[in-house]
Amino acid sequence: SEVAGDDKPLIIVANKIDLIGDSRLESSVKLLKEIAPQCDIVVISAKKAVNISFLLKKIVEKLELLEGKLVS
Repeated sequence: SEVAGDDKPLIIVANKIDLIGDSRLESSVKLLKEIAPQCDIVVISAKKAVNISFLLKKIVEKLELLEGKLVS
């Protein structure tokens, strides 16, 4: 299946990683990569503030890419 928005930079954010085990997290990320290989996948725990800075960095990177395409 296709993910909508192939022409736009996309980030899939998997939250609540503090509630599942490592093996389940790995299998979930693997499945997401199979479903949407063109997307960046960021796993976070908003409650425990895990990977929030990394997510913000990815968002800024994608916005800069999009801005570059709009200027060109």
